[in-house]
Amino acid sequence: MNILIFVPYHGLLGPQGAMMRMLGFDDVLRDDTFIYLVPEGAPTGALDRVPGRRIRFFRPPGLFGVRVPYLLDLSRAWIESLQSAVADEQIDLVVFNFPWGLSAATPRVAVPTIYFSNGVESDFTDITLRHLRAAIPPLTYLFRQFITLLERRACAAATRGIAMSRKDIDRFCELFGSAPEKYIDFPQPVLLPESAPSRAAARRRLGFGDDERIVLFHGSFAHLPNREAIDAIRNTIAPRIRAKRPS
Repeated sequence: MNILIFVPYHGLLGPQGAMMRMLGFDDVLRDDTFIYLVPEGAPTGALDRVPGRRIRFFRPPGLFGVRVPYLLDLSRAWIESLQSAVADEQIDLVVFNFPWGLSAATPRVAVPTIYFSNGVESDFTDITLRHLRAAIPPLTYLFRQFITLLERRACAAATRGIAMSRKDIDRFCELFGSAPEKYIDFPQPVLLPESAPSRAAARRRLGFGDDERIVLFHGSFAHLPNREAIDAIRNTIAPRIRAKRPS
């Protein structure tokens, strides 16, 4: 099967984060062929570990010289890039790493589409605007309405959905009336160094013994659930571990 994976952001092609979740998905379907559609100028080194992968590029839409992936649903040039890739590569399935562009593309590609979500985008609009230093109340309201509309349309248009957790699936159903059987949950893995000597050196540097078990939490503080997870680890999980193993 030829699978086209659409990645809307340059940052998703870094060594960690959402790209690792995509590579985990690739590992599950390792006997298939993957074609990546990525923004022009995006780094693609993280894709080297995908055997036989092919890469195609598209020009992302912009506003006043700034790239704005939220406008993909309105970009005729991007739709044409996607249609071209589906036809040239004989694509059987298109995977969208975010909801942007999914509802506009689905009726135009004539193959199944998957919404491979990285969380419920409608719940993070305030965080996004704070990160952009644009958290102005009227703008926050309008932005949330716009993102909610895009995500609702994407959830309705996608053939299937992949969520980060069962909690996210419940949220999709609550917000958009999605059927729970439309989704499966697929958590995000982290790519750790594969070299045993480098792991041993890191353990020594951090003061851990070779036989000690380490639990690592990886995530951006810009993502609200990650901050909640850190609070849970610090205030609930760590004290319980310390009470059982004071050393």
